Amino acid sequence: MFYNLIKLNDASDLHVNSDGNISFRIPLYRFLEFTDENLKYNFDKMPNEFLNEIKSYPTLIIFDDLRFQTFLVKIKDFRLDKKNRILTTYCKKLNLYNFKKTLNKADPRDDIEDYNSTKNLLIKNLKINLAELQGTHWTIKEGDLISILDEFSIFQDMAE
Repeated sequence: MFYNLIKLNDASDLHVNSDGNISFRIPLYRFLEFTDENLKYNFDKMPNEFLNEIKSYPTLIIFDDLRFQTFLVKIKDFRLDKKNRILTTYCKKLNLYNFKKTLNKADPRDDIEDYNSTKNLLIKNLKINLAELQGTHWTIKEGDLISILDEFSIFQDMAE
C-alpha cells in the first residue's frame, strides 16, 4: 500500500480554484524525490501508466515543518507544461487539519510541547525523514496513510 506525500514550502504554493478544489505546481525534477528507486524506475519506464496509478493513492499535502493546514486530497488530474518541466496537479480536497488550532492551553509552553510531541509522532509514523520537511517535493511512501491518520484522530469524518 502506498500514499503520495506532497511537501510544499508555503501555503501560497497551493491554489484554491473557483470550484473549491485545489491545485499546485512542482518542478518535475522534484517529483519522486525521496522515493524508492524501483518506483522511480516505473515512472521512467511508463510515465502515463504510473501517473494514472498514483492517482488512486491517498495524498497528503504538508508544508515546511508541518506549519499551516495539512490537506488530505484525491488527485484528479495532472498537466505537464509545454517544456515538460513543471507538473501541475489538480486535486479534490477531502479534509484538512490545522495543528495550530489545537493549541489552547493556559501556558503557551504546554501548547508548544503538545504540538511538537504530536508532530514528531506523526512524522515518525508517516516515515518522514527530517530532510523531507524542507523544500518542495513529491514523494511516494509505503504505508497505509488513512490508518495512520485515523490512529491520530487527525481527520474526522474522512470523505472518499
